Amino acid sequence: MDRLRGQIGRYQGFAISAGFRGLGAISTLVVYRVGATFYSPSELAPLYFSITLSAILTPLLMLGLNTYSVKRLPAFDDEREAAGFMESVFGRYLKVAVLAAVVVAGGLAIGALFKPELMQFAILAPALLLFLPASSLIGSFFQGRSRYNTAIFMLNICNSAVLAGLLLASGLAPQPHRFAGLLPIAMIFSSAITITICVSLAVRTFKLAPLRALRRSAAARLDAAHRGEVFRFWAVLVLMNLSLWTPLVVLYLVGPREQYTYASVAERLGNAINFFLIISNFFLAPIVARHFPRGEISEMSSRLSQITRLTALCAAPVALVVIFLPGLVLSLFGKHYESGAVFLSIMGIAQFYAVVMGSKNIILNMSGHERDLLWTIGIAFGVELLTMAVLGPTLGAVGFIIAYAVNLGCQNTLAGLAVKRRIGIPFWHIMPDRKPAGSPTAVAPARTGT
Repeated sequence: MDRLRGQIGRYQGFAISAGFRGLGAISTLVVYRVGATFYSPSELAPLYFSITLSAILTPLLMLGLNTYSVKRLPAFDDEREAAGFMESVFGRYLKVAVLAAVVVAGGLAIGALFKPELMQFAILAPALLLFLPASSLIGSFFQGRSRYNTAIFMLNICNSAVLAGLLLASGLAPQPHRFAGLLPIAMIFSSAITITICVSLAVRTFKLAPLRALRRSAAARLDAAHRGEVFRFWAVLVLMNLSLWTPLVVLYLVGPREQYTYASVAERLGNAINFFLIISNFFLAPIVARHFPRGEISEMSSRLSQITRLTALCAAPVALVVIFLPGLVLSLFGKHYESGAVFLSIMGIAQFYAVVMGSKNIILNMSGHERDLLWTIGIAFGVELLTMAVLGPTLGAVGFIIAYAVNLGCQNTLAGLAVKRRIGIPFWHIMPDRKPAGSPTAVAPARTGT
């Protein structure tokens, strides 16, 4: 009976977090739907490209401190010690982020003297390099302390909801097309409101003092092992985001603006398939960080199998609609968007494969096998670049989307093989749970950096 209650409790937590993450996915899609209501695909391309840039730059500026926090925070039993750790981490981030924002904004402002369109990105620098990464870092604090719903709100809902409201306000104004050139600037206001909300929640929940964080970061020094660990976390996030977003960035730079907009909308809709996987990652990161150092591989494997099966079951109906009825889904954004139906089908197949494979990246990252994860991402990135070089010139936008899908499939396959070899968890851990292999790597925790 106690075991049954535990199972029900876990599934209830999954369902509640799924609801919150669903709100996040909806708020993101609302941004795209509101934009499509009032503006043409070519007018929306700069705004969507700004959102893509934020997805690339956020992990770059967090310096790996977000993953480091998720991994370390579950070990703190005392809330004051946990708050002190958060303040030292946040202080380190602030010092680097402020410097980066000033340098990048200044460089872009100088470049705007020769290429005026760079000025809007110079104005965007504080939002892309300071506010949004800070909000995500605070979200990782809540995730590390098992406050998953608040973390999902910070990471996935808040900024999108505010941005959608700003787009709606501009669209309802007289002659909305006069605001088209200013749409990326809305990111500044939405990100400023988001960081204000996130800091307020952190101060209220953990009694954090942002100014004290700067002093703590100067007093607290990371030893060589922890510096190496943080660097590997950072390298994983940066390389993963570069490999994920490179096809869309190249498409924006060399392709028609409307094709980029169709691909960007298709990418967001494709993510509707794997949002349950993102939820499971919120649960599994602390689980791996807790069980793996103790050598509790069987318990960890059992939890992974249960959650992966639930995730795939929830994602399957969405995948069927996205893959086989892409034109119908895209028609919700307007008749022009049906041109991206092929994009959505390709991305949907790749995303559903990632769901079926489960949270292999989280397992490697949280178990000290960051180098193995880096190798899987690097190899998949190389395959992606080769695919782009071959198919991009011949198939155009479709070739870039195929490269996106090839990267996802290759990286998840390699990560599954690495998890099986290093830890002993089955490649297809969506299948009924079996006892992990009896090799030493399957029962003993790895040293950081293996």
